[in-house]
Amino acid sequence: MLHDKRISNRHDANVRIPEGVMFFMATIFGSIGIYAGMFVFRHKTRKWYFVIGIPLLLIQNLATLYILQTLFK
Repeated sequence: MLHDKRISNRHDANVRIPEGVMFFMATIFGSIGIYAGMFVFRHKTRKWYFVIGIPLLLIQNLATLYILQTLFK
């Protein structure tokens, strides 16, 4: 988030991180970092699909971890 925020301030759209990549990172257990980065660096907090989607992915990540934990006990 910090890297994309710095690039967005320079208005260099060619090297920005695509939003799909950010969602992919959140899907593969990076949702806590993406969510924290949204508010720490005030980046992507006006996009409704980030404000709603990232917390949903966080819940999905936690549910997956819980299921895996109960399966492998």
